[in-house]
Amino acid sequence: ANATTEDLVECFVNVPAGQRQAVERAIIHSLNATFTPALTIVEMPGEFPGLPTSMACTAVQGGPDKSVKRKAVTAVKATPWGYNPGFAWLSGSAHTCSTGIQDLGAEIGDVVRELGGAGAEDLVDCLAFVDSLGDAGAVRKWYSKATLGALTVVQTNPGQTSFSSSWNTTSSAPTKPTSTSSCTLRCVAALNSSRALASGKRGRRIIVDEDFAVDDDAGKSDGGRKVQAVSVGGFVFVSGVHARNTNATDAIDKVKSTLVSASSRGNLTLNCMFFAKEQDSIQSIFVGFRKGFNADAPPPPSRGEYTAPSECSMCPSVVKCVAAMPLTTD
Repeated sequence: ANATTEDLVECFVNVPAGQRQAVERAIIHSLNATFTPALTIVEMPGEFPGLPTSMACTAVQGGPDKSVKRKAVTAVKATPWGYNPGFAWLSGSAHTCSTGIQDLGAEIGDVVRELGGAGAEDLVDCLAFVDSLGDAGAVRKWYSKATLGALTVVQTNPGQTSFSSSWNTTSSAPTKPTSTSSCTLRCVAALNSSRALASGKRGRRIIVDEDFAVDDDAGKSDGGRKVQAVSVGGFVFVSGVHARNTNATDAIDKVKSTLVSASSRGNLTLNCMFFAKEQDSIQSIFVGFRKGFNADAPPPPSRGEYTAPSECSMCPSVVKCVAAMPLTTD
């Protein structure tokens, strides 16, 4: 890939309960990089019971330009694909999600401005990990007021918790909603892209498509009814798509059709994260991935599989992807 660990801008790591701090120290020590990437470390099961820890990272050739660390937020700025304003990769946590998400969002805005952006309105993609899905509404309310971007919300495994690398704690997460339910955000900001969006200039495009309408047992609509994608700086960030099929082929097809709406295509997908409600269904996701990408849209993207319920209680998984724009508009 013609890159080194010095080029890393962010890493997502899932670890067993109680191992967050130890894994964080080990990663920072082993990287020994000029700029430590924005680390999002989540105590959450992965794809296999015998492999409790996995790590997925993003690198930008040429490496980061700047990093910022605040009380609750860490961020790294880099300039990929010649997008001169640059991107910022951020990780941050709120110990009490229902009330702390606003303060966390304000700090994210401050950090984006320190890196040369307009504020939280520059956010184009966020992945939120909540202890309780009861806090998903608070996260979505903050996000919708802050920016027009892609958002995906999943729940950390009951009895486990998630924190960004700014925190120094290993407190256990509650299994039911409480006043101390925490949340962690893993976000990307396209610096100053909100100004182009507000002025109507080219540079940031929002694509909204229908998601699958899924009802829960009580007949209540139960999960993201819109797929939102953001095209900016040579990338397309797609919000999580809820699957109805165990192998997630329907969600993968929806991702690909959304990319077409964004003037990209399935074989330009760079990375997909699969969050399965049940660990046993991940083997089926492997089959669906091979069908959807290896067979139908090669070359396949990098991928990660994790065990985490989504906002749709009846959906076996949610698929969250990032793709590239074509170098030409042919």
